[in-house]
Parts: sequence; structure tokens; C-alpha cells
Amino acid sequence: MKPEEPKDRLGDAEIPDAGGEEPEVYAIQREESGWKLSRRDLVAATAAVVGGAGASVMVNAQATCAGLAHKGTVRALAVSPDGKTLVSASADRTIKLWRLPEGAYYRTIQESAAALAFTPDGKTLITGGPETPIRLWSLPEGVSLGTLGTSGVAALAVSPDGRFVVSAKKAPTAALEIWALPERKLRKTIPETSNVVALSPDGEFLVTSSRAFAFTLWLFPEMKVVGDFAGHSGEILSASISADGRLLATGSADKTIKLWSLPDGVVQKTLSGHTASVIAVAISPDGSQMVSASADKTVKLWSLPGGTIWRTQAGHTDQVASLALRPDGRQFASGSADKTIKLWSLPSGDAAEGCVTDLDASPPQTSGRQYTQDGITYTQPCGSPIPPGAVCTCNCVCSCVGQCTCVGQCTCVGQCTCVGQCTCVGQCSCVGQGRCSCVPIHYWHPN
Repeated sequence: MKPEEPKDRLGDAEIPDAGGEEPEVYAIQREESGWKLSRRDLVAATAAVVGGAGASVMVNAQATCAGLAHKGTVRALAVSPDGKTLVSASADRTIKLWRLPEGAYYRTIQESAAALAFTPDGKTLITGGPETPIRLWSLPEGVSLGTLGTSGVAALAVSPDGRFVVSAKKAPTAALEIWALPERKLRKTIPETSNVVALSPDGEFLVTSSRAFAFTLWLFPEMKVVGDFAGHSGEILSASISADGRLLATGSADKTIKLWSLPDGVVQKTLSGHTASVIAVAISPDGSQMVSASADKTVKLWSLPGGTIWRTQAGHTDQVASLALRPDGRQFASGSADKTIKLWSLPSGDAAEGCVTDLDASPPQTSGRQYTQDGITYTQPCGSPIPPGAVCTCNCVCSCVGQCTCVGQCTCVGQCTCVGQCTCVGQCSCVGQGRCSCVPIHYWHPN
């Protein structure tokens, strides 16, 4: 007798035969009475949790990301030299640290800042703002190492050799200041108003903006003027120098971007496309692309050296105030007045898989998960993948609003326990002070 073909089953739940039709997806839900199967569409399936220690299948996180990064405009961004840390500064008077490439949150520093820079070794973060002096912070701890000078800082740059910090200060004490590191001594002060400081990758030249809608090129660190170069009809708000030091991009309140050759300061191209001020520009490490951010709520990608727009992203709902590129040129971040930070892939310009969310800044219904790696605890929205080697410490983290006390009080390695009062296979969610509610496990079985 020919043996009967085994049927697909899980426990006593039989999986229907698809016949000759296209494969379908079934939700397999564990309930008290056993296993229950129901047919679901693929979109629903990809949003489901795959049980256990918090593994998941997900759709693009940018498309479903509802969380916020800050409670105010994200006015500055910077990426560490190793490309693993993103730092953001906001009008909400906080600085936050995020892990790249996934954008997981891990630290808040209570400090008002409008300018950010890393030392070349990535071990020190330098910040400054209108209301705060230049301050040095150890990373990843976020501990203050001391201050330089006074408040009023509009822009910062660190020399490639790590010997100098350049700061641009606004009125009433408008000046360019050159600080020596690690001595932390003021070496030079030049009465000059500027919104921008940009150092060439070899540290030979410094670019600053001026009131006359022009930029000044300085020989650095001697601070001898090479020339003043005009061309914009509005204030210069941003500048970026290519890795080879031969091309300068400037973004202006006149809604244009200009490409200049260096060191002669000759205009090569004037790029139009934005419908409002160009607040930030950044040239990719290989010099083949440029990214721009504007008050028109868009991020644009341009090909270089031709200066052709080949991608416009309208993912933000308010002006885009800041940009930062990873040194490997594979990803960039944009920060906005809509309080979000979005991650984008290069060279494609597609939204990257990552949802930059701080639950403390997000709506009360926002939830996430925590994991620990190398002694640091990270938080991501539910459904985000956990990096290999990380240990999940809480599979249901609620925003710290109202009576929710789940943060730091539940663990999930196979099981999830909230405040010692509820244990359930799968997930648990907070329903009040010190209480939790079990959520049945869901698996997804493609036929």
C-alpha cells in the first residue's frame, strides 16, 4: 500500500491545500484551545511578529514609521567618522545619539545646541549653540569634558588632524574663533559674521559666509584671506567641500545651489529646483552625488559634476533643516521641523530600512522594543529587526506617558514577563500601573 502523503499541520491545525492557485499566507495564532489558522494578505503578514526572542519580518520601516525623534525642529545632524553613530541636536534643547545604520535610539544629552562636530577619532563630540558655549562630550557615554568660550555659536568645524576647532559666533559677539585642541586655548579671533564654516578635507582651506551674499576662502590655520567670492542673491546658509577639495557647493536663501571650483572661486554651475531656501547641502564622499535640503520640505539628489536633479524625496511634512552623510557614502540622514529624522540609502536615494524614534518624544500609542549590545541599551519601534548578536531585553516598550511602566521592567528571551505579575509566551503589553496584558503568539506560514 502506498503510504499516505503527510499533511501540513501544526499541532491539530490543518493547513488548507492551495490547489493550483498561487501560494497564500496564513496567520497561525496560538490560543488557549489550540492553534487557529486564518488567511491573511501579504502586507498583513509582513507586519507580524515571528515570536520567540523578538525576530520579525517587516515592510519598509520608513513607510510605517509613526514615531518622532525629537519634540522640536531637528536643526543639526552629524555622523561619526566610523559611520556607526548619528547625533542630532534639536530646538527642544536636547542632543540625541542613534546607532547606524538602523537608527536605534540610545542616549539623550540635556543640552541646547545648533552645531555639531566630531573629533577625527570619533571619541569626542563637540557642540555649540546660541545659548550654550562650545562643549566637549565623551562618547558613547555622553559625559561633559568641559567647555570652550562663551555662547552664541552658529557653526562648528574640526580640522582633519584634530588640532583645531573653528567656531562662528553670531552678534552681538560676531567672530570667527580658532581653538587649539587638546590644549583648549583660543588661538585667534577674527571679527567676522558667518553662518557657515567648512574645512577642506586636507585642512588647507576654510570657507565662511558673509553678509554680502558671498563666501570667503581662507588659508588655514593661518587665516589669511585667499578671496571673497560673490554670486548668490541671498544669504548663504550652507556649504560642502568635495573630498578632493576641488569643488565647493553652497546653498542659499535665494533658492539656488552654486558649484564653485577651488581655490579660484569660479562658478561652475547654478542649480535651480528648490522652491524655498536651501538650508543644507552635502557632497558624497566619492564626489558623484550631492544631497540638498530645503524649506520647501524636500530632499533632492543631484548628479555631479553635471548638477542634474535625478531624485526628489518629499517624505517630510515641514522644512528640512539638516543633513548628514555616512563616510562610506551608503546612507544619509535628514532632520526636519516636523520633529523627525529620516534615513535614506545612497546612491539610490530610496528610503532606508530604519525608523529613528525616541519613545519619549513620540505619541503615547507608540511602542517599541529594547535590546542590548556591547553594554548599551537601544530602543527601536516594534517590528524593527534586531542586529545579530544583540540580546532582546524588552519586547514591548511603551512610551513613558500616563500609567505605562513597561520600560525596563520586562524581559523576553522566549518568554516575556512584566513586573512579575504576568508571564506569556510571545509578547506582553502594559495596561496600567504595574500591570500587563498577554498578547497571543503569531506565526506566519506561507503555503
